[in-house]
Amino acid sequence: MLRGAFAWLLTAAALMVYFGARAFVAQELPAQTDFDAIRHAVGLGLVTNLILGMSLMILPEFAAERQHSNRQRLLA
Repeated sequence: MLRGAFAWLLTAAALMVYFGARAFVAQELPAQTDFDAIRHAVGLGLVTNLILGMSLMILPEFAAERQHSNRQRLLA
């Protein structure tokens, strides 16, 4: 999940570069739909995946599983 969040971050960055370069070449300001696309990539993609990914690490039942697997690695 967290890797997917960073993929969305790269997508948002690529959109920013693309829309910025397109507006620079056309000598006009970016359209509102360009800002909306970036806002959705950051909001829905990055933030949602970060919240869900971190919640899997914080919830007690998942944290106990992680600690159990870490002990298994130490014993091996």
